[in-house]
Amino acid sequence: MLQKLFSSRVRVALLTYLFSHPDEQFYARELARHLGEHYNAVWRELNNLQDLGLLASEESAGVKFYRLNSGFSIYEELRRIILKTTGLGQVLRQEVGRLGAVEWAFVFGSVAAGDEDLLSDLDLMLVGDLNLMALSEVVARLEDQLGRAVNYLVLSRPELAQRLAENEPFMTNVMAGPKIMLIGEEDGLRAVVAAGDD
Repeated sequence: MLQKLFSSRVRVALLTYLFSHPDEQFYARELARHLGEHYNAVWRELNNLQDLGLLASEESAGVKFYRLNSGFSIYEELRRIILKTTGLGQVLRQEVGRLGAVEWAFVFGSVAAGDEDLLSDLDLMLVGDLNLMALSEVVARLEDQLGRAVNYLVLSRPELAQRLAENEPFMTNVMAGPKIMLIGEEDGLRAVVAAGDD
């Protein structure tokens, strides 16, 4: 199954776009335009993904629309892989040199929990010593690519530790909730949380 899922550059681009818009449906020409790929290549990959069961389709006014099938056996795992490797995570890792010292970057909230809908923002937290001007440019580009708002919070490591030590409700909820780690390891983040509990 994995070989079939990741064997094509067009398929990976398609999966990245579809998982960035999980509640929407698209027709093949529209996706080809968004991706800047040839229609035939996109159409072929859509049908391959439908044959695998990852996509569902329906026809309306003679046009076939495709959407992700959230009931697919490894849907949630794929969503996390795509977000980390070819979506938001890849862009952040590519830009990390310009952004400064990023110790951790992770998605939290409805997207991390898998509860997002068409109107959900993407909630992103970054911990480190960052260049805020460069970050705002990267986030603006991400919003264009993803077609959704990205809310971000930047904290230094001491600020994070202090807010945790003060048992700030928002920060406590974020740290206790699901996260998709984009930069850094969750174990290191847990150590800061544990120190805040002392």
